[in-house]
Amino acid sequence: SKIGAAAASIAVQNNNVYATYFELSTPGPVAYAWENGVSTPLSNNLSFSIAGSTLISGNDVYIAGEIFAADQKTVAVVWKNNVLQKLLGNITDGSAKSIVLSGNDIYAVGNSTAGGIYWKNGVSVKLAGTNSNTNGIAIVR
Repeated sequence: SKIGAAAASIAVQNNNVYATYFELSTPGPVAYAWENGVSTPLSNNLSFSIAGSTLISGNDVYIAGEIFAADQKTVAVVWKNNVLQKLLGNITDGSAKSIVLSGNDIYAVGNSTAGGIYWKNGVSVKLAGTNSNTNGIAIVR
């Protein structure tokens, strides 16, 4: 049953409005992408998924987030056009919070049991100690 919902991000491009949110329900949250009033669940048949930031590049929509894996660990993910891509690297328990593009490179930042982390094209790089958190990323040229 549904308990509530939480908005995560919003982006606007060419009069199109994109947002991400997750519904709180039993047995767990479910991530959604919202485009101009139409909601689409991001992870079919998953009982635990959370959406984070949204990035629009051309015709592509990127969403950072996390899913709950079969081994009871969270897995950092990026959905590109609502298709799930896992960000694994050396991370066994993590979440992606924010995402940016620089040229053809995709950067995501988030957290894991090892501390703050970022991924470049799916390859993880640990940022700091185990008591750290990272929630945003920017590329400055």
